Amino acid sequence: MTYKNVLDDFFAIISNHKMIKTAGYGPLSEIKVPRGQYDTNYPYAFLQPTNHSLGKGQMTYRFNLIMMELPKDDIDSVINAQSQCLEYVKDILGHFYYHLSDYDFNLNVSVIPFKEKYDDVVSGVTATIELTVKDGLNDCIAPFINNLDYELIVDVYTESLQTTSAGASIAFTGITLNDGNMGFYNYDVADYNSNYKLVFDGKITTNSPSWPFSDGPALKVFNGVTTTWVKPTLITGWPASFENTTTIYDVHAEFEVEASVVTLLAIGNEPESSSFNVKSVPPSTLKIYKAI
Repeated sequence: MTYKNVLDDFFAIISNHKMIKTAGYGPLSEIKVPRGQYDTNYPYAFLQPTNHSLGKGQMTYRFNLIMMELPKDDIDSVINAQSQCLEYVKDILGHFYYHLSDYDFNLNVSVIPFKEKYDDVVSGVTATIELTVKDGLNDCIAPFINNLDYELIVDVYTESLQTTSAGASIAFTGITLNDGNMGFYNYDVADYNSNYKLVFDGKITTNSPSWPFSDGPALKVFNGVTTTWVKPTLITGWPASFENTTTIYDVHAEFEVEASVVTLLAIGNEPESSSFNVKSVPPSTLKIYKAI
């Protein structure tokens, strides 16, 4: 449930109330501006948002519901207006309680009678309302590109220590395929119109560069005609420059690719880059996700 849904419920209840004539919303400075109209007719319900809070599995909304009437000048008229406005507030809360099952609200609602001068001299009550909705954080529907947007279709690992030279690929158990042209370890994408995400986690050592220093594993993409190398969208743990041949780096690399034709994928090392070693103890891993 969104914030707008909550406000829509409020205004629907107010609109359907046979006595309340006008609704408003916003900070107190905008109380003179009714919602969707220019004239203020009484009784007038004004919803002032205060401090909302987000908790685990729930969202709590807090409002001052200012219900006001236009009384005559005498004190009895002021009191009668306050009494009637309190009844209208109770009507709204009762409707939430009995007819809208998505809400839980604090029954200990504080109510303050008032007489104030805005454009008009009005009298009524201010009710402090607290509504709780079972609607907390939900990363499953968040519009981000991450693993939760994909289904895991391949989960493999390295079986042996490998030196990945320029233009070569890393071998993983279970997905050894030879397309007749490249003869390298790869994953054959069968769904030609989908997005894929590949996640590599490995223990890597670098070799003294005879070629320009590699900037990390790359994704080899063959579309049946040409081969391209795609750099990772995210990489951590890879050194900025060559340091030595003994330091073991914990490298995490993520790649994204759209497969629109017959496509072969492999994690490896770009051509004209220095080689690096991929450890097998503990094994390096490759996970392939398909967009859903």
